[in-house]
Parts: sequence; structure tokens; C-alpha cells
Amino acid sequence: MWIAENIAKLFSLKQITSVLDLGAGNGKRSLFSASYGAKVIAIDNQSMPLWQFPKYLKTHPSITFLQADIRDLNLNFNQSFDLILLFNVIVFLKKKFFLEQILPYYLEKLNK
Repeated sequence: MWIAENIAKLFSLKQITSVLDLGAGNGKRSLFSASYGAKVIAIDNQSMPLWQFPKYLKTHPSITFLQADIRDLNLNFNQSFDLILLFNVIVFLKKKFFLEQILPYYLEKLNK
């Protein structure tokens, strides 16, 4: 519940209209963000059967799901985001690769 409460605080403090959910898993954070009116791009490689993004969320009008690996730095976004969510993903990545390549790449997508 702690995560949801903190995300809710962000939505109440900032005008968040666009969210990038990296490692979206089962889509809970994507749906939570969409419930606050944000347009969400959810990315997950869907490699863990227990954490599959549900079919009903793939047709949600405020959520765009992309089955992809976040390590693919060729993912092109024609937009920037107000909020980037990244939960339970870093543990699966090599620290150096995350800090030197993934983090800077996605921080460039964040609205300043």
C-alpha cells in the first residue's frame, strides 16, 4: 500500500498527465495511474508468467501496452513523460549497465 500512497501523493502535488511504466508486470501501477487521468505507456517483456499484463488492460483507452525489453534503447517515444515508474526491475539488470545506459536514456524522456 505504501507505493500506491506515494504515487497518489505525486498525482495530488503535480499535474501528471503522462506516465511511462517500465516493467509494468501485471499492470497494477498502470491502471492506478490511468485512474488519475494519466495516459500511460506500459512496457514489459512478459518473461514471468505470474506477472503477465492482463488482456483487459491492453484495451484500456488510457493505457498503451508494449511488449518489449526496457534494455532495448532503440524504443522510440515521440513524447516525454511527467512520471516514470520502475518497480521490481533493477534487480534483474546489471548495475553498471543500468546506471550508465538505461537510467540516462530514460531520464531524457522525463519532463523537466
